[in-house]
Amino acid sequence: YITALNRHDIESAIDLEKVWCDHIKKYHNSGKGNDGYDNGKCNPKYYQPEKEGCNFGLCLFTEPNGKVAGSSISSNRKHDGFNLFISNSHDLPMHADSYGYVTIHEMFHIYQYSNLTKTRSRDDEMRMVGKLGTGSNPKDEVPWWIEGNAVFFGYYKYAKEIQDREYFINKMENAMWGKWDGILIEKYLNSEKTINEFTWTGEEKKIGYELGAWFVAFLIDQVGEEKIYEFWTNLESEKNFEITFNKYFGKNYQIYINEFDVFLKQPKDQILSVLDRIYPIN
Repeated sequence: YITALNRHDIESAIDLEKVWCDHIKKYHNSGKGNDGYDNGKCNPKYYQPEKEGCNFGLCLFTEPNGKVAGSSISSNRKHDGFNLFISNSHDLPMHADSYGYVTIHEMFHIYQYSNLTKTRSRDDEMRMVGKLGTGSNPKDEVPWWIEGNAVFFGYYKYAKEIQDREYFINKMENAMWGKWDGILIEKYLNSEKTINEFTWTGEEKKIGYELGAWFVAFLIDQVGEEKIYEFWTNLESEKNFEITFNKYFGKNYQIYINEFDVFLKQPKDQILSVLDRIYPIN
C-alpha cells in the first residue's frame, strides 16, 4: 500500500488515518500473519493516542508535534499482511527529485526485510539486519548499515533511472561536504567515533545515514555491487549478521569500518574517485 500525504495539510492526514484504519480492519484483521489492524495504531483496544502523547490523530500519518509524518515503511509484512509505504509530499520544483530517491530508499527497505521470512522477535530481527549488536553498545540501534544501504541505493538507482551520472556524484559529494549545520565529514572525524557508534538520536542520525551511504560506496568499490545483494538474499540462511558479512565481503565489518576511517582522511579528490569507479563516465 502507498499513502500519499500532503506535508502542508495535517487535517487531510488525520482524515486518511480513518480511511486507512477502516480498510485494514476489513482486510487485515484475521490473526497471525494478517493482523495489521491489531499490530498498529488503528485498534483502540490496543492503542490510545492520548496516552502516548499524541494529540493529532493517531500519530500514524501525523507526528506528535502536529506535523504530517515523514516518508517511511510503517509495517511488517510477516505480521501485518502488507507493506505500507507512507509517502510525504515534497515542495516543487526545488525538491522534485525527492519523489524519486526517497521512494527508492523506502523500496530498498522492503527489499531488505523481504529476505527475512521466518518469524522472530523484533530484537532478533534488528540484530539480523545490523541495527542492534553492531555498535559499541549492543543495546543501541544504529543506522550505519540498514540505512546506509538505503541512502546509497536511493541516490545511485535514481541517478541510473534518469541517466544522470552527475546527479549521483553531486548527491554523494553533498552528503559529506554539504553544509548540514557544519560539514558532516568534519563532524564525523572530529567525533572520534566510528560509523557504527552513531544512533538515531539528534544529529547522529544524519551522520549515520549519509556517512553510512559512503561506507557502502567504499565497500562496493572493493567487492562490487552484486555482493551487497548476495548479502541480503543469503542473510536468513546464514542466520547471523556478522557471519554473513564475513562470508560475502571477506572481512569482519569492524575491520572495514577501521579502513573506512583511514579512507576518509585522504584528500577530497581521492575520496571522490571511488564514485568514478562505481559510476564511470561512458
